[in-house]
Amino acid sequence: MMNVQWRPPIWQALRFRSEETGSKKMSESAMDNLPMAPSPLTLAAEVGRRAIAEGFEWPQYDDSWHVIRNEYAEFEAACHEGLGQEAMAHEIGDVIFSIVKLALRHGVDAETALNTINRHPLHSTPLAASASALHRARAIAKQAPWAESSPVLAHALAQYDAFYDVRYAHAPAGQMADKIGMLLFSAVEVAYHHGIDPVDGLLTATREFVRRYRYLEQHTGKPLREQPFKTLFEFWQVSKNELTGNG
Repeated sequence: MMNVQWRPPIWQALRFRSEETGSKKMSESAMDNLPMAPSPLTLAAEVGRRAIAEGFEWPQYDDSWHVIRNEYAEFEAACHEGLGQEAMAHEIGDVIFSIVKLALRHGVDAETALNTINRHPLHSTPLAASASALHRARAIAKQAPWAESSPVLAHALAQYDAFYDVRYAHAPAGQMADKIGMLLFSAVEVAYHHGIDPVDGLLTATREFVRRYRYLEQHTGKPLREQPFKTLFEFWQVSKNELTGNG
């Protein structure tokens, strides 16, 4: 299981040096002055909200939804190919970040949605009520009855399949909140039962998103909202190669 160690404050983990983008830092960025958020979900939501406000969002609902399944597929591949804990943490962090962005699309606060699931009568945790939703869910996952990791992943994918229904694209926020809360909780269970800290995973995913977003700002030549999404997506893929060395 996980050996959870102390980590620096979330805001500190998201500080950047100009050389991280591979070129001179822009004087202004939509990702400048990120708040000292007490919750990794709140921070991820703020990053996603800023990107959406600048026009960087999947144009179709199905696109933003299917990206979650694609991230789960990459997580499964990392598991089956034995790529190690770091790669697995990276992928499950991407899963959680994608769910947060889906929540934004539906006007759902991810922190509140997950805390609603955390407060289920069958769940209990020694953590204080002031602890973030993701920290509390991680503590609850330790008490889950799953004996093996495979059923946990199957359960998460079942939550995914149950969620994907076109009528949910126009469902009330209250109905969506329960669904998104379960998606988030299932992802936390998957992370814990693969020996991964979901908090670290999400922080890593958020940090990488910000770095790649800054790359877009510096290399597209004009404001993102003035670019067609196809162009932004092409630069997004290039940023992955340039900043992480991954194809």
